[in-house]
Amino acid sequence: MAKPKLNSTQGLERRLYATYHQDGILDLLIGLAILLWPAALVLDQFWIVGMTALIMSFYIPLKNSLSIPRMGYIRFESKEVQSRQLRITLLIGMVAFAGAIVLYIFLGDVPTDIVAAVRENIILIFGTVFGLVFVGLGHFLNNSRFYLYAVLATIMIWTSHFLHIRLDAVLLLLGVSITAIGSYILIQFLRSYPLDE
Repeated sequence: MAKPKLNSTQGLERRLYATYHQDGILDLLIGLAILLWPAALVLDQFWIVGMTALIMSFYIPLKNSLSIPRMGYIRFESKEVQSRQLRITLLIGMVAFAGAIVLYIFLGDVPTDIVAAVRENIILIFGTVFGLVFVGLGHFLNNSRFYLYAVLATIMIWTSHFLHIRLDAVLLLLGVSITAIGSYILIQFLRSYPLDE
């Protein structure tokens, strides 16, 4: 049987890049980062969300210690470029979330009907932005799991709005769910690719 041909090296790169992110580490860290949001809401201390950068700083060390010894390192471009791209993606998400909060608080000069509409639908806006960030990650990483997270996050946060469920409780459930999925995938990865003795 003839082997399937790829149209370009870019196609091969995307497949290998997708495989490179199948260890669940990024899922686990993003789930933990989401758990900062309910803590920030309950404590009314939004600086806690800034600790996302601290959590994500463990990505490369975990990758180097858990994944690369098992799979090897696929070098598409420099580590600095990959790290910068990941930081940019996460920064966009954080800026979008912060923008939603700023929009909610500082719309004093906007017509009152617009302010009222934004405040009334702020959770819907927040959920949409949350989902779009996951869609961006799914596209950037060529990882379909993040599309699932996009749907999950959007539906859960929108449900908070329509059923009047506390947002911190919904974000807690979302963070725990993604953390659990990431942990399960990582455990399966470690079992599937044991280190050579």
